[in-house]
Amino acid sequence: MVDCIADPFERDAALLEAWNLTKAYLVVNVRRDNCKKEIPFGDGYLTRWRTFQKGFTQPEFFAWIFKILDEEPFEYDRGGCVLVPKSDKWRYAFRDFDFKKHLPHRGIPRKELAGCPE
Repeated sequence: MVDCIADPFERDAALLEAWNLTKAYLVVNVRRDNCKKEIPFGDGYLTRWRTFQKGFTQPEFFAWIFKILDEEPFEYDRGGCVLVPKSDKWRYAFRDFDFKKHLPHRGIPRKELAGCPE
C-alpha cells in the first residue's frame, strides 16, 4: 500500500526499494480514485482521521508503476492491485493466466498455479 505516503518522492522510493527486495514478483495495491475526499493535501487528500490518501485512477496507477520500475504491471484486482514480475518465467506465467476468471473469489487457487515457476 503506497497510497498512504504523502511525499511523492518517498512514495517512488518505497516502490523502488520494494522492487529491489523482490526476488520473483511484486504485488502493489492502492486505493482507487473513489476515496472520500476531505481536505486537499499535496497530490491527494487528508481523510476525516487526518491521514493522507492518494487516490489513483487505473491509468495513472499503471503509468506510475511503469515509470518507476520500467516494467509492465499485470492487473489482478480490477485496477487497484497489480503483479509485477521480475523474471521472464513469471512474466510468461502471468501472461498466460486468466486472472479475471478468479476475481470473484479474490484468489488464485494453488492448483491453477501448479505450472508456475518456483
